[in-house]
Amino acid sequence: MVGKSWKTIAQEKQAERGRLIEDAAGKAKGTDDAVNEAAVKTEEIIHATATEIVQNIEAGKPGWTAESVVVAFIIRASEAQRKINCLTEIMFAQALEEARALDAEFARTKKIKGPLHGLPISLKDCFKVKGYDATIGFTQWVGKPSDVNAEIVNQIRVAGGIPFVKTNVPQTMLSFECANPLWGRTVNPYSPDHTCGGSSGGEAALAACDGAALGFGSDVGGSLRIPPGFSGVYALKPSQHRIARSGAVGCVPGFEALIGVNGPIARSVTDIELASRVLFGKSNAISETLPPVPYRDITVPKKLKFGYYKTDSLLKSSPAVQRAVQETVDALRKQGHECVEFVVPNVLEAARVFVALTSADGYKTLTSHIGPDPRDRTLFLVTLGSKIPSFIRAFACWAARTFKGDKAWATLFSTSHPRDVSEFWAETNARNEYNKFFHENVRASQYFAFGQSRLTGSPTFSVGLGQVRF
Repeated sequence: MVGKSWKTIAQEKQAERGRLIEDAAGKAKGTDDAVNEAAVKTEEIIHATATEIVQNIEAGKPGWTAESVVVAFIIRASEAQRKINCLTEIMFAQALEEARALDAEFARTKKIKGPLHGLPISLKDCFKVKGYDATIGFTQWVGKPSDVNAEIVNQIRVAGGIPFVKTNVPQTMLSFECANPLWGRTVNPYSPDHTCGGSSGGEAALAACDGAALGFGSDVGGSLRIPPGFSGVYALKPSQHRIARSGAVGCVPGFEALIGVNGPIARSVTDIELASRVLFGKSNAISETLPPVPYRDITVPKKLKFGYYKTDSLLKSSPAVQRAVQETVDALRKQGHECVEFVVPNVLEAARVFVALTSADGYKTLTSHIGPDPRDRTLFLVTLGSKIPSFIRAFACWAARTFKGDKAWATLFSTSHPRDVSEFWAETNARNEYNKFFHENVRASQYFAFGQSRLTGSPTFSVGLGQVRF
C-alpha cells in the first residue's frame, strides 16, 4: 500500500469486497439441485432462529444442511450489504467449504459437530480471522492479514459454527456512529437517514436484516447495547472475564482502566442463551485470565424484583426509549414481578471518570492509527478538549456554566485533557470509588433483592462504570 492515497486504498478494498460477494454468490447459486432448492427457500431458512437451524439440521429435515443454510445467509447478507453497507471482510467462499465439510462429517457420523453446527456467524471487524484483514476502518491497516484467529473464532469453529463475514465499525471504535473512510457509512436498516449506532453497528444492522444466524461484538461503554437498541435486535454484555478476549485488535492496546468484553448479538433471546452456553468461561488461550466457570442453569424464583429508570440526571431519554422501558415494566408487573423505579446516583461523576480515563493521553494513541485518513466528524467534539490550550478550555467551560448554565458539558469538557501517571492513577481510583458509591446507594435504598441471573450467573442488577449510559 506504500505510495497509494487513502482514497485509492479504500476504493480498491471496496472493489475487492464487491468481487468476492459476486463471485461467492454466483457459486452458491450454481451448486447442486438440493442447494438450489434451498436458495429458493431462503426466506424459510433465514427466518428461523439459530437454535431452530441447528435442530433442523440435526433432525435431517429435507433442505436443511449446513451448505443450504450458508447459501441462504450469503444471499441475504449480500442483499443487506447493498441496502445498508454493513460488511467488511468477505469469507463466503471459505464458509461454503467449511459447510460442505460439516455436511460430509454429519452424513458419515449422523452427529452434529457441536451446538453451533452449520450456523453462519458474523463477527465485528475487530476480531482476527486467519488470512483476513482486521482493519477496523483504517486504510493503513489494509493488506495485513491476521496470522492467527481470535480465541472466540476458534471456539466458534470447535462448536461447529462457520464465520462467514465481518462487519463495519466507526473510526477508532469510540463513537456511537458507524462510519469510516475505508468502508464508508453503515445506515439503519429501517431508515437510511438514521444511524445504526456503534461501535458494533454493523453487527446489529446485519442481524436486523436477517443477514446472519448469530453474531458477536464487543463493548466498553455501550458498543454492544446501543446498536441493538437502534436496530431492534438482542445483545448481551456479559460480566467481565466471561468470554475470551484474546485475538481482538483495538486502538489502545494495554488500556485496562475500563475493561472491554465480548458478547453475542442475535435475533432472539434463545439464541443469546445458546451463545452464552457455548462461550462462557471457556478458553484454550494461554494469555487468557478467564475463570473456568461455564454457563450454569439455576432455579429462578417465580417472583423477581427489578430496578429500572427511564432517564437520568445527565441526558433526557427520548419519548420512544421511555415508552419502551414502561412497556417492559408493565409486562413484568403483569407477570407478577415487582418493579421499582430508582434514581441513578451521580451520573455526571460516572461520565466524568469515563472521559478522564479515555482521554488520559489526549487521545494520542487512539487517533495515531488514522494516519492520512480524513477524521470522522464524530471525533471532533470528543477530542477537541484535549487539543486546545488549557486557558482556552477553562474559558469555554466558564462560559458554558455562566451563560448557558450547562454544568454537565463544562465538567466533561474540562476533564478531557492529557494526564500524568499520578493523575491517571487518581482517576482509576475514582472509578473504583464510584462503583462502590453506586452499589452502596442501591443497597441503602433497599430497592433490590439481589438474586442470580439465569444468563450470566451474576447479580440480577449490577452496573459498573462502563455500563452507565450517558
